[in-house]
Amino acid sequence: MTTRSMMLGWLGVLLSAGCGGDGSEEGEDDAVARSEHAIAAGHSVFSRAGIVSVTVAGDDNVHTGLVIRADPLLLVPTMALTSARWVGTSTPPANLTVEAGNPGGSPRAVAAKFVNTNAYHPTAAILQTAPLRSRVIPLDTRSGAAMVGAKLQCFEYVTRSDLQMVDVKVGSASGDDLTVTSLSSLTGRLEDLDAGAVCLDTSTGAAVGQVTGAVGNESHVRRYASMTSWIEGMKNLAAVRADSGSVKLALYTNPPGRMCLDIPYGSPFDNVPINQFPCHYAANQAFWLDYRADASRPSLVSEVSGRCLDVPGSERTSGTNLQQLGCLGQLNQQLDLSLWSSGGGWRMQLAHAPSSNLCVSVEGGPSTTRHPTEQRTCHADADQRWYPAWL
Repeated sequence: MTTRSMMLGWLGVLLSAGCGGDGSEEGEDDAVARSEHAIAAGHSVFSRAGIVSVTVAGDDNVHTGLVIRADPLLLVPTMALTSARWVGTSTPPANLTVEAGNPGGSPRAVAAKFVNTNAYHPTAAILQTAPLRSRVIPLDTRSGAAMVGAKLQCFEYVTRSDLQMVDVKVGSASGDDLTVTSLSSLTGRLEDLDAGAVCLDTSTGAAVGQVTGAVGNESHVRRYASMTSWIEGMKNLAAVRADSGSVKLALYTNPPGRMCLDIPYGSPFDNVPINQFPCHYAANQAFWLDYRADASRPSLVSEVSGRCLDVPGSERTSGTNLQQLGCLGQLNQQLDLSLWSSGGGWRMQLAHAPSSNLCVSVEGGPSTTRHPTEQRTCHADADQRWYPAWL
Protein backbone atom coordinates (compact mmCIF):
# COMPACT_ATOMS: atom_id res chain seq x y z
CA MET A 1 0.00 0.00 0.00
CA THR A 2 0.97 3.64 -0.22
CA THR A 3 2.48 5.22 2.88
CA ARG A 4 0.03 4.74 5.74
CA SER A 5 0.63 8.14 7.24
CA MET A 6 -0.86 9.61 4.05
CA MET A 7 -4.12 7.72 4.44
CA LEU A 8 -7.35 8.55 6.25
CA GLY A 9 -9.52 5.85 7.84
CA TRP A 10 -12.89 5.02 6.28
CA LEU A 11 -14.65 6.55 9.24
CA GLY A 12 -12.71 9.74 8.76
CA VAL A 13 -13.71 9.85 5.10
CA LEU A 14 -17.39 9.47 6.02
CA LEU A 15 -17.18 12.20 8.63
CA SER A 16 -15.43 14.62 6.33
CA ALA A 17 -17.87 13.87 3.51
CA GLY A 18 -20.94 14.30 5.71
CA CYS A 19 -19.84 17.34 7.68
CA GLY A 20 -18.52 19.72 5.02
CA GLY A 21 -19.07 23.35 5.93
CA ASP A 22 -20.88 24.17 2.71
CA GLY A 23 -22.91 20.94 2.48
CA SER A 24 -21.39 20.22 -0.94
CA GLU A 25 -20.61 16.79 -2.34
CA GLU A 26 -17.37 15.01 -1.52
CA GLY A 27 -14.35 17.23 -2.00
CA GLU A 28 -11.35 16.47 -4.22
CA ASP A 29 -9.06 15.74 -1.26
CA ASP A 30 -11.54 13.25 0.18
CA ALA A 31 -11.84 11.47 -3.15
CA VAL A 32 -8.07 11.11 -3.36
CA ALA A 33 -7.87 9.85 0.20
CA ARG A 34 -10.61 7.29 -0.45
CA SER A 35 -8.99 6.04 -3.65
CA GLU A 36 -5.65 5.58 -1.87
CA HIS A 37 -7.21 3.78 1.08
CA ALA A 38 -7.32 0.36 -0.54
CA ILE A 39 -8.75 -1.62 2.39
CA ALA A 40 -11.44 0.11 4.43
CA ALA A 41 -11.94 -0.49 8.13
CA GLY A 42 -14.18 -3.44 8.91
CA HIS A 43 -14.97 -6.11 11.47
CA SER A 44 -14.64 -9.88 11.31
CA VAL A 45 -16.36 -12.52 13.42
CA PHE A 46 -13.15 -14.59 13.32
CA SER A 47 -10.13 -14.22 15.55
CA ARG A 48 -7.34 -12.30 13.86
CA ALA A 49 -4.58 -13.21 16.31
CA GLY A 50 -2.81 -15.35 13.69
CA ILE A 51 -2.41 -12.38 11.33
CA VAL A 52 0.75 -10.37 12.02
CA SER A 53 2.26 -7.10 10.91
CA VAL A 54 5.63 -7.13 9.17
CA THR A 55 7.90 -4.09 9.09
CA VAL A 56 11.15 -3.68 7.15
CA ALA A 57 13.75 -1.11 8.13
CA GLY A 58 13.88 1.66 5.56
CA ASP A 59 10.34 0.92 4.33
CA ASP A 60 7.70 3.33 5.68
CA ASN A 61 4.88 0.89 4.96
CA VAL A 62 3.57 -1.86 7.20
CA HIS A 63 2.93 -5.24 5.58
CA THR A 64 0.97 -8.31 6.56
CA GLY A 65 1.77 -11.96 7.28
CA LEU A 66 0.16 -15.17 8.48
CA VAL A 67 1.54 -17.27 11.33
CA ILE A 68 2.04 -20.85 10.13
CA ARG A 69 3.81 -22.20 13.20
CA ALA A 70 3.78 -21.07 16.81
CA ASP A 71 4.64 -23.02 19.95
CA PRO A 72 2.56 -22.25 23.06
CA LEU A 73 5.53 -23.09 25.30
CA LEU A 74 7.79 -20.67 23.42
CA LEU A 75 10.38 -23.40 22.85
CA VAL A 76 10.73 -23.13 19.08
CA PRO A 77 10.84 -20.30 16.56
CA THR A 78 7.69 -18.92 15.03
CA MET A 79 7.22 -19.00 11.27
CA ALA A 80 5.08 -16.68 9.18
CA LEU A 81 4.19 -16.22 5.51
CA THR A 82 4.32 -12.82 3.87
CA SER A 83 4.76 -11.35 0.40
CA ALA A 84 8.02 -11.80 -1.49
CA ARG A 85 7.36 -8.39 -3.02
CA TRP A 86 8.40 -6.67 0.20
CA VAL A 87 10.79 -9.23 1.67
CA GLY A 88 13.38 -11.39 -0.06
CA THR A 89 16.69 -13.15 0.30
CA SER A 90 18.50 -9.81 0.01
CA THR A 91 16.65 -8.34 3.01
CA PRO A 92 19.05 -8.24 6.00
CA PRO A 93 17.47 -10.27 8.83
CA ALA A 94 18.18 -7.49 11.32
CA ASN A 95 15.87 -5.23 9.31
CA LEU A 96 12.72 -7.33 9.89
CA THR A 97 10.20 -7.12 12.73
CA VAL A 98 7.09 -9.25 13.16
CA GLU A 99 4.39 -8.20 15.61
CA ALA A 100 1.38 -10.14 16.84
CA GLY A 101 -1.34 -9.61 19.39
CA ASN A 102 -4.97 -10.36 20.11
CA PRO A 103 -7.40 -7.55 19.22
CA GLY A 104 -7.58 -5.33 22.29
CA GLY A 105 -4.49 -6.91 23.83
CA SER A 106 -0.88 -5.81 24.01
CA PRO A 107 1.04 -6.61 20.82
CA ARG A 108 4.33 -8.46 21.01
CA ALA A 109 7.11 -7.63 18.55
CA VAL A 110 10.10 -9.84 17.74
CA ALA A 111 12.92 -9.64 15.22
CA ALA A 112 12.90 -12.00 12.25
CA LYS A 113 15.89 -14.35 12.05
CA PHE A 114 15.79 -15.33 8.42
CA VAL A 115 13.90 -15.18 5.15
CA ASN A 116 13.29 -18.10 2.82
CA THR A 117 11.73 -17.95 -0.63
CA ASN A 118 11.18 -20.60 -3.29
CA ALA A 119 11.03 -20.35 -7.07
CA TYR A 120 7.97 -22.63 -7.13
CA HIS A 121 6.07 -20.11 -4.97
CA PRO A 122 7.55 -16.80 -6.15
CA THR A 123 4.89 -14.58 -4.55
CA ALA A 124 5.53 -15.76 -0.98
CA ALA A 125 8.33 -15.48 1.56
CA ILE A 126 8.63 -17.42 4.82
CA LEU A 127 9.98 -15.61 7.87
CA GLN A 128 11.45 -17.27 10.94
CA THR A 129 11.30 -15.18 14.08
CA ALA A 130 12.17 -15.50 17.69
CA PRO A 131 9.49 -17.52 19.53
CA LEU A 132 6.20 -15.65 19.45
CA ARG A 133 3.02 -16.95 21.07
CA SER A 134 0.20 -16.58 18.57
CA ARG A 135 -2.85 -18.42 17.32
CA VAL A 136 -2.30 -20.46 14.15
CA ILE A 137 -5.15 -20.16 11.65
CA PRO A 138 -5.80 -23.45 9.77
CA LEU A 139 -5.10 -23.49 6.03
CA ASP A 140 -7.94 -24.12 3.57
CA THR A 141 -7.15 -27.31 1.62
CA ARG A 142 -9.83 -27.16 -1.07
CA SER A 143 -8.88 -27.04 -4.74
CA GLY A 144 -8.93 -23.75 -6.61
CA ALA A 145 -11.98 -24.86 -8.60
CA ALA A 146 -13.87 -25.62 -5.38
CA MET A 147 -13.28 -22.05 -4.21
CA VAL A 148 -15.23 -20.40 -7.05
CA GLY A 149 -18.16 -18.46 -5.56
CA ALA A 150 -16.68 -18.46 -2.05
CA LYS A 151 -16.80 -15.25 -0.02
CA LEU A 152 -13.56 -14.14 1.59
CA GLN A 153 -12.40 -11.42 3.93
CA CYS A 154 -8.93 -10.09 3.15
CA PHE A 155 -6.98 -8.42 5.97
CA GLU A 156 -4.17 -5.90 5.72
CA TYR A 157 -2.25 -3.98 8.39
CA VAL A 158 -2.28 -0.30 7.43
CA THR A 159 -0.36 0.61 10.59
CA ARG A 160 1.14 -1.68 13.22
CA SER A 161 -2.05 -1.35 15.28
CA ASP A 162 -4.70 -1.00 12.55
CA LEU A 163 -5.78 -4.25 10.86
CA GLN A 164 -8.39 -3.53 8.20
CA MET A 165 -10.42 -5.76 5.89
CA VAL A 166 -12.36 -5.93 2.65
CA ASP A 167 -15.07 -8.42 1.58
CA VAL A 168 -14.45 -10.17 -1.73
CA LYS A 169 -15.88 -13.04 -3.76
CA VAL A 170 -13.95 -15.62 -5.80
CA GLY A 171 -14.98 -15.26 -9.44
CA SER A 172 -12.67 -17.77 -11.11
CA ALA A 173 -9.69 -20.03 -10.54
CA SER A 174 -6.70 -20.85 -12.72
CA GLY A 175 -4.76 -23.54 -10.92
CA ASP A 176 -3.74 -22.00 -7.60
CA ASP A 177 -4.49 -18.43 -8.68
CA LEU A 178 -7.91 -17.07 -7.65
CA THR A 179 -9.49 -13.99 -9.21
CA VAL A 180 -11.58 -12.04 -6.69
CA THR A 181 -13.75 -8.92 -6.81
CA SER A 182 -14.93 -6.66 -3.99
CA LEU A 183 -18.50 -7.30 -2.84
CA SER A 184 -19.27 -3.69 -2.03
CA SER A 185 -17.64 -0.32 -2.47
CA LEU A 186 -18.75 0.42 1.09
CA THR A 187 -16.15 -2.01 2.43
CA GLY A 188 -13.26 -0.81 0.32
CA ARG A 189 -11.27 -2.58 -2.36
CA LEU A 190 -7.90 -4.20 -2.96
CA GLU A 191 -5.12 -2.53 -4.91
CA ASP A 192 -1.86 -3.77 -6.37
CA LEU A 193 0.20 -2.64 -3.39
CA ASP A 194 -1.90 -4.79 -1.02
CA ALA A 195 0.26 -7.79 -1.99
CA GLY A 196 0.53 -10.02 1.08
CA ALA A 197 -2.94 -9.28 2.49
CA VAL A 198 -4.30 -12.45 4.14
CA CYS A 199 -7.66 -13.79 2.92
CA LEU A 200 -9.90 -15.97 5.13
CA ASP A 201 -12.99 -17.93 4.14
CA THR A 202 -16.01 -16.25 5.77
CA SER A 203 -17.78 -19.55 6.45
CA THR A 204 -14.93 -21.46 8.10
CA GLY A 205 -12.31 -18.89 9.12
CA ALA A 206 -9.61 -20.94 7.38
CA ALA A 207 -6.81 -19.07 5.60
CA VAL A 208 -7.29 -19.38 1.83
CA GLY A 209 -4.36 -17.40 0.42
CA GLN A 210 -2.54 -14.11 0.06
CA VAL A 211 -3.17 -11.23 -2.31
CA THR A 212 -0.56 -11.04 -5.09
CA GLY A 213 -1.79 -7.94 -6.92
CA ALA A 214 -4.76 -6.19 -8.53
CA VAL A 215 -5.70 -4.78 -11.92
CA GLY A 216 -8.80 -2.59 -12.15
CA ASN A 217 -11.67 -4.15 -10.19
CA GLU A 218 -10.09 -7.59 -10.10
CA SER A 219 -7.52 -8.84 -7.61
CA HIS A 220 -5.53 -12.05 -7.46
CA VAL A 221 -5.05 -14.40 -4.51
CA ARG A 222 -2.51 -17.23 -4.41
CA ARG A 223 -3.78 -20.25 -2.48
CA TYR A 224 -1.83 -21.32 0.61
CA ALA A 225 -2.78 -24.95 -0.10
CA SER A 226 -0.32 -24.98 -3.01
CA MET A 227 2.48 -24.19 -0.55
CA THR A 228 1.79 -27.05 1.89
CA SER A 229 4.81 -29.15 0.89
CA TRP A 230 7.14 -26.16 1.15
CA ILE A 231 5.67 -25.05 4.48
CA GLU A 232 6.18 -28.50 6.01
CA GLY A 233 9.80 -28.52 4.89
CA MET A 234 10.37 -25.03 6.28
CA LYS A 235 9.02 -26.09 9.66
CA ASN A 236 11.68 -28.78 9.78
CA LEU A 237 14.35 -26.37 8.56
CA ALA A 238 13.43 -23.87 11.28
CA ALA A 239 14.03 -26.51 13.94
CA VAL A 240 17.32 -27.56 12.33
CA ARG A 241 18.60 -24.00 12.16
CA ALA A 242 17.60 -23.37 15.77
CA ASP A 243 19.57 -26.40 17.01
CA SER A 244 23.04 -25.48 18.28
CA GLY A 245 24.58 -28.66 16.86
CA SER A 246 23.57 -28.03 13.24
CA VAL A 247 26.26 -27.10 10.71
CA LYS A 248 25.69 -25.52 7.28
CA LEU A 249 27.81 -26.50 4.28
CA ALA A 250 27.95 -27.47 0.63
CA LEU A 251 29.44 -30.82 -0.42
CA TYR A 252 31.41 -31.26 -3.62
CA THR A 253 33.52 -33.74 -5.58
CA ASN A 254 36.19 -33.06 -8.23
CA PRO A 255 38.19 -30.26 -6.50
CA PRO A 256 39.67 -28.85 -9.75
CA GLY A 257 36.16 -28.08 -11.08
CA ARG A 258 33.86 -28.43 -8.10
CA MET A 259 30.61 -30.38 -8.57
CA CYS A 260 28.14 -29.89 -5.69
CA LEU A 261 25.24 -31.85 -4.31
CA ASP A 262 22.22 -30.02 -5.74
CA ILE A 263 18.41 -29.99 -5.44
CA PRO A 264 17.26 -29.48 -9.06
CA TYR A 265 15.70 -26.03 -9.46
CA GLY A 266 15.24 -25.78 -5.68
CA SER A 267 12.22 -28.08 -5.75
CA PRO A 268 10.28 -28.24 -2.45
CA PHE A 269 8.67 -31.60 -3.26
CA ASP A 270 9.25 -35.18 -2.07
CA ASN A 271 10.88 -37.81 -4.31
CA VAL A 272 12.91 -35.28 -6.32
CA PRO A 273 16.32 -36.79 -7.25
CA ILE A 274 19.47 -35.26 -5.77
CA ASN A 275 22.02 -34.37 -8.45
CA GLN A 276 25.54 -33.09 -8.72
CA PHE A 277 25.87 -29.76 -10.53
CA PRO A 278 28.64 -27.15 -10.96
CA CYS A 279 28.99 -25.34 -7.63
CA HIS A 280 27.37 -21.93 -7.23
CA TYR A 281 26.52 -22.26 -3.49
CA ALA A 282 22.95 -20.95 -3.75
CA ALA A 283 20.30 -22.30 -1.37
CA ASN A 284 19.65 -25.42 -3.47
CA GLN A 285 23.30 -26.45 -2.93
CA ALA A 286 23.35 -25.63 0.79
CA PHE A 287 22.70 -28.37 3.35
CA TRP A 288 22.68 -28.75 7.12
CA LEU A 289 24.26 -31.58 9.08
CA ASP A 290 21.41 -32.34 11.47
CA TYR A 291 22.36 -34.34 14.58
CA ARG A 292 19.00 -34.20 16.37
CA ALA A 293 18.05 -37.85 15.74
CA ASP A 294 21.53 -39.27 16.39
CA ALA A 295 24.47 -37.41 17.92
CA SER A 296 26.97 -39.36 15.83
CA ARG A 297 25.08 -39.85 12.55
CA PRO A 298 23.77 -36.68 10.91
CA SER A 299 20.98 -36.33 8.41
CA LEU A 300 21.60 -34.04 5.45
CA VAL A 301 18.85 -31.38 5.31
CA SER A 302 18.40 -29.10 2.30
CA GLU A 303 18.43 -25.35 2.92
CA VAL A 304 15.99 -24.77 0.05
CA SER A 305 13.43 -27.49 0.79
CA GLY A 306 13.93 -28.54 4.43
CA ARG A 307 13.94 -32.16 3.23
CA CYS A 308 16.47 -34.92 3.83
CA LEU A 309 18.77 -36.90 1.56
CA ASP A 310 17.00 -40.26 1.46
CA VAL A 311 17.47 -43.80 0.16
CA PRO A 312 14.06 -44.77 -1.29
CA GLY A 313 12.46 -47.56 0.71
CA SER A 314 15.72 -48.23 2.61
CA GLU A 315 16.88 -50.10 -0.49
CA ARG A 316 20.19 -51.95 -0.05
CA THR A 317 21.01 -52.42 -3.73
CA SER A 318 24.14 -50.74 -5.09
CA GLY A 319 23.16 -48.28 -7.81
CA THR A 320 19.93 -47.03 -6.17
CA ASN A 321 19.44 -43.33 -6.88
CA LEU A 322 19.14 -40.89 -3.98
CA GLN A 323 16.23 -38.49 -3.49
CA GLN A 324 14.96 -35.85 -1.09
CA LEU A 325 12.11 -36.74 1.25
CA GLY A 326 10.52 -35.31 4.37
CA CYS A 327 12.84 -35.95 7.31
CA LEU A 328 11.82 -38.99 9.38
CA GLY A 329 14.87 -39.55 11.59
CA GLN A 330 15.38 -43.05 10.15
CA LEU A 331 18.63 -44.80 9.27
CA ASN A 332 18.10 -44.49 5.52
CA GLN A 333 18.39 -40.73 6.04
CA GLN A 334 21.49 -40.83 8.24
CA LEU A 335 25.16 -40.82 7.31
CA ASP A 336 28.29 -42.31 8.82
CA LEU A 337 30.96 -39.72 8.05
CA SER A 338 34.68 -40.51 8.03
CA LEU A 339 37.85 -39.53 6.17
CA TRP A 340 39.23 -41.77 3.47
CA SER A 341 42.48 -43.29 4.72
CA SER A 342 44.36 -41.79 1.77
CA GLY A 343 43.64 -39.42 -1.10
CA GLY A 344 41.46 -36.94 0.82
CA GLY A 345 37.75 -36.25 1.08
CA TRP A 346 34.91 -37.56 3.22
CA ARG A 347 33.44 -41.02 2.92
CA MET A 348 29.67 -40.72 3.34
CA GLN A 349 28.22 -44.14 4.09
CA LEU A 350 24.49 -44.80 4.32
CA ALA A 351 23.65 -45.88 7.87
CA HIS A 352 20.72 -48.18 7.05
CA ALA A 353 22.93 -50.87 5.48
CA PRO A 354 26.29 -51.05 7.28
CA SER A 355 27.01 -54.58 6.11
CA SER A 356 26.42 -53.54 2.49
CA ASN A 357 29.12 -50.82 2.70
CA LEU A 358 27.25 -48.31 0.51
CA CYS A 359 28.58 -44.79 -0.16
CA VAL A 360 27.03 -41.59 -1.55
CA SER A 361 28.30 -41.57 -5.14
CA VAL A 362 27.74 -39.97 -8.54
CA GLU A 363 25.85 -42.21 -10.95
CA GLY A 364 28.24 -43.71 -13.49
CA GLY A 365 31.38 -42.58 -11.70
CA PRO A 366 33.38 -39.32 -11.68
CA SER A 367 31.90 -36.63 -13.90
CA THR A 368 32.14 -32.89 -14.51
CA THR A 369 28.55 -32.53 -15.75
CA ARG A 370 25.12 -32.77 -14.17
CA HIS A 371 24.43 -36.33 -13.04
CA PRO A 372 22.13 -38.03 -10.51
CA THR A 373 23.59 -39.33 -7.26
CA GLU A 374 23.29 -42.90 -6.05
CA GLN A 375 24.37 -45.29 -3.34
CA ARG A 376 27.14 -47.58 -4.55
CA THR A 377 29.55 -50.04 -2.96
CA CYS A 378 32.37 -48.05 -1.39
CA HIS A 379 35.73 -48.32 -3.17
CA ALA A 380 37.24 -44.83 -2.92
CA ASP A 381 36.51 -43.61 -6.44
CA ALA A 382 36.83 -39.84 -6.96
CA ASP A 383 33.03 -39.47 -7.09
CA GLN A 384 32.82 -40.95 -3.57
CA ARG A 385 35.19 -38.38 -2.12
CA TRP A 386 33.15 -35.45 -0.80
CA TYR A 387 34.68 -32.19 0.39
CA PRO A 388 32.94 -29.64 2.67
CA ALA A 389 32.59 -25.97 1.75
CA TRP A 390 31.49 -24.27 4.98
CA LEU A 391 28.74 -21.71 4.46
